[in-house]
Amino acid sequence: MRRLDLAMLIGLALSVMMSNIAAFGQECELVRSNVVRLHIMANSNSETDQKIKLQVRDRILSDVGGVFLIPESQQDAKETAQLALPAIREAAEKELKENGVNASVKAEVTRMYFTTRQYDDISLPAGIYDAVRVTIGNGKGKNWWCVVYPP
Repeated sequence: MRRLDLAMLIGLALSVMMSNIAAFGQECELVRSNVVRLHIMANSNSETDQKIKLQVRDRILSDVGGVFLIPESQQDAKETAQLALPAIREAAEKELKENGVNASVKAEVTRMYFTTRQYDDISLPAGIYDAVRVTIGNGKGKNWWCVVYPP
């Protein structure tokens, strides 16, 4: 009888644990399916390229970031991002040119993996997210990312 009681207790504990894990997984997927991220990849890890990456970030957010205040859904935000790609690329190219940097810029809407990230009081779980990716030159340097939708 004790074995049966122990087996039932272990089974109950495992059931509770598995349902909590499933609920957490669903919550993470809900977050990932309602977010669009901005991802900027520097040309290299040189101090100059890392500084330029941040200046490009600032320029894009200043010149184009306001378009992400308008969408009312993640799907709208992805469509807005797709339409804004020429303006995003142009903002990045202007910043590079103003700083005397001769590097190509690629801007695209993509799905990509991000590690877990903590922003002040918000945590974004690791996983596949929709993102606007801006690649400067070779894109071999450290990257920078943020959430552009929801704003």
